[in-house]
Amino acid sequence: DTAYNIFNSSNSVLTTAGTVTATTAATQLQANSIAAFTKAVGYSISDTATAIAAGTAGGRNEAIDITATTAATIAEATIIDNSTNSGTNTYDITDTAENIAASSDTFVTKAGTVTASTAATKDEADTIAGFTKAVVYNISDTSTNIAAATADGLNEAVNITATDDATFAQAKVIEDATNSGTITYNVDDTAALIVAGLGTDSTALLEATNISANTNANFTEAATLAGLSKAITYNISDVEANIPGSTTIAINKAANITITDNVTLAQAKI
Repeated sequence: DTAYNIFNSSNSVLTTAGTVTATTAATQLQANSIAAFTKAVGYSISDTATAIAAGTAGGRNEAIDITATTAATIAEATIIDNSTNSGTNTYDITDTAENIAASSDTFVTKAGTVTASTAATKDEADTIAGFTKAVVYNISDTSTNIAAATADGLNEAVNITATDDATFAQAKVIEDATNSGTITYNVDDTAALIVAGLGTDSTALLEATNISANTNANFTEAATLAGLSKAITYNISDVEANIPGSTTIAINKAANITITDNVTLAQAKI
């Protein structure tokens, strides 16, 4: 009969039968009661991971198969996995990146899918990426930490977000990652290093949300910065001798311009 009907029966009725088998999966609540009968009943469990983990050990242990219909936390999955039921345990895991990283490859491999419900730090991502079991996770950490992550930690992530400004060198590491989703970072570096970066890997700058030079550019550097299709925030500081002969895009795009010595009227108009 159905698990519901067996659950609503009684021990005195069931003991008169030869074998008793549930034709439908029991909820954990039903399993708790069925397991309490002195008569052995063949049944499986299908319920939420939370309900299964909160049930009695007897309800789980006397079952055949246990199936969680919702994703389990590591703690819930541990309870399910520790059951001594005679059949299989089926569950997915969704938990914080911290809890997944604190688990083990041996354990998470038993799950169907494994998903981190919070963004992982660099250290958590490195640990999770070291599992043979595929885990879905994002990364959110400082640019310094992300740039120091293992290649696998970055490449196996979905989205990567730097929570502070990156130098060009750090931005290049982030942009070089082959993660499946998006990358989000700003670049803040010296004018000289940004100019050098344009010559080695302009994509790392083009993929940035915002770019700022934290030192003054000279006119030559400003001309290079202004040539990028992506807007760069920069100031110019240079000597009178380096002022261009006419107004340039580099001058127009600069935030502030400082000439460190005297200029002619003509140069001042530029």
